[in-house]
Amino acid sequence: MAQPPIYYRFQTTYVSEDWSTVTILFDGAPCPWRCPEFAVNYRGRGGRRQQVSVFNPVNLNQMRMRQANRLALIRTGLTDSELPLHENNRAVRMELTFFMPRPSHHFVPGFPQCLASVKPEFRHAYPVDDRNLDNLIKFVLDSPCRGLLFKHDRQVVSIVGRKVYEIFNQMNNHHLEFGVGHVEITCVPLN
Repeated sequence: MAQPPIYYRFQTTYVSEDWSTVTILFDGAPCPWRCPEFAVNYRGRGGRRQQVSVFNPVNLNQMRMRQANRLALIRTGLTDSELPLHENNRAVRMELTFFMPRPSHHFVPGFPQCLASVKPEFRHAYPVDDRNLDNLIKFVLDSPCRGLLFKHDRQVVSIVGRKVYEIFNQMNNHHLEFGVGHVEITCVPLN
C-alpha cells in the first residue's frame, strides 16, 4: 500500500564560516525507507510473463526532500555549479535527528497540544514505533543528500542518528509547527 506524499519545507539553514559544515532543518514527518516492490503481470492461459516492473514506494517523498534540500542550499548563496559541497576525496560525518510527532495519548485531554500538556509519564519517553532508525537514515542518505552535500555515499564514514519526540522549546526557537515532525541534517567534513 502506497504511503501518502509528505511535503518537506526547509525552515532553517546554518552554514559555518568556511562553508564546510551545513545544518538544515525541515518541516515534515520523517519517512522510513522501504524496499522496492515488484509486480509481475501475466497474460494468457499459458502464464507467459509479459512484464516485470519495480516500484519504489518512497521515491516521491525522497524527491520532495531533495528539492527542499537543494532550495535550502541555494538560498544560502550557493549556485548549482558549487554543489555538491564535498567532492569525492573528502570524508564526511552525518548527524541526523528525527523529531517524531507525539501521539495524542501523550497529552492531557481537553488541553492544547504543547509541552505543558504532556502527561508526566510521557515527558521523557522515546519513540518506539514502526519507523526504524536505520530505515529513516537510509531514506535521507539515499537520495536527498547525495549530489548536494556529498558526491557519493562512500564518503560518509560516520553516522550519528537519533529518533526523539518533538521538543517544543527548540521548535519554538526555529518557528516550527508542533505536531508535524521534523528532520535535522548536519554534514561535517572530517579531512
